[in-house]
Amino acid sequence: MFQSVKKFVAITLIATTTHLGFVGAVQAAMVETGAAAPATASRQAAVEAARTRLATFLERTDVTERLGAMGIRADEARARADALSDNEVLAASDRLEQMPAGGDALGAIIGAALLVFIVLLITDILGLTKVFSFTKPMKR
Repeated sequence: MFQSVKKFVAITLIATTTHLGFVGAVQAAMVETGAAAPATASRQAAVEAARTRLATFLERTDVTERLGAMGIRADEARARADALSDNEVLAASDRLEQMPAGGDALGAIIGAALLVFIVLLITDILGLTKVFSFTKPMKR
C-alpha cells in the first residue's frame, strides 16, 4: 500500500515539475491612461466618420426619393439614424460600403447578350438553328 502511494506521488511530482518548464512567466504592470486612450479615441473617430457617411447617404436625392416611395419621410429616417448605437452605426456603414454601385446594369446587359450569343452559336454548330452565316453544322 505504501509503495503504491509513494509511486503515485513520485509520478505526480515528475509530471508537474516537467510541466513547469513549459509555462511562461507572467508579468503584470500598470497601464497608463495615455496608452489606453488612443484605442478609445480611434474607435470614437471611426464612429463619427460612420455617422457622417450615413448622414451623407441619407441626404442624397435618390435615397430620399426611394424612401418616399416606400412611405418613409427623410427627416424620420435621419432621426432614426441619429438614434442608432455606435455598433449599429458601424454595421450600417459597413453595409453601405459593401453594397454594389448603381452602374452594374451595363455588365448585366453585356453578360446576357454574351450568353444569348453563345447559346445561338452552339445551336448553330449542332445544326438546330441557322442564325449565323459563319458556322457550319456538325455532320450527323
